[in-house]
Amino acid sequence: MGSTESPPSTFFKANKKSWLLGIFMTMVLLMNFSGFSQSASSYTFSESTEAFSAVVGTNSTATGDDGTQSPINIGFTFTFGGVNYTTFGLTTNGFLKLGGAAITSTGGFSNGLSNSATNNPLLGVFWDDNHRNAGSIQYLTSGVSPNQILEVSWTGVNIGGSGATSGSSTASYKIRLYETTNAIDFIYGTMGAAEHFRHLLV
Repeated sequence: MGSTESPPSTFFKANKKSWLLGIFMTMVLLMNFSGFSQSASSYTFSESTEAFSAVVGTNSTATGDDGTQSPINIGFTFTFGGVNYTTFGLTTNGFLKLGGAAITSTGGFSNGLSNSATNNPLLGVFWDDNHRNAGSIQYLTSGVSPNQILEVSWTGVNIGGSGATSGSSTASYKIRLYETTNAIDFIYGTMGAAEHFRHLLV
């Protein structure tokens, strides 16, 4: 009898301010799963606490309003929705796109979630029309196979929609992808004022 693939658990690690954000991002992930071979119901969600720490690795070339960078090597094979990926792209708008295709639609800030959306498959850790006017975006693959981890952090970047650049409206957050288990972590640090959460969740 042939073996069957067990889908990964998806973990979102958030501070006490961001549980609503975690629920929204779960919806982002699960809606994007529907176009692949694994169903959304096969994935699980868990919340816990963890102190945010910025990634110290390679500084992304994605800057400004709707800035993007792709393709970037993951450093291992990551399976998502039953498909294997070895590269990804990122954007100042707070998401990763798996695969080597470029991120389009001016950085993908329009939050399109249809199965035919151009930027699928998308992992939206803090997805909005953000701006890297300040702060840093860095990525790093660490560990030894088969237990490597890719981390990407957005640290002190501008949030608030419409490519806002207010010095008081910044956020720090990151995503981890795990080799072998194919688990995903979303981790949130200081996330700016409360109104920006409402803006994202509308």
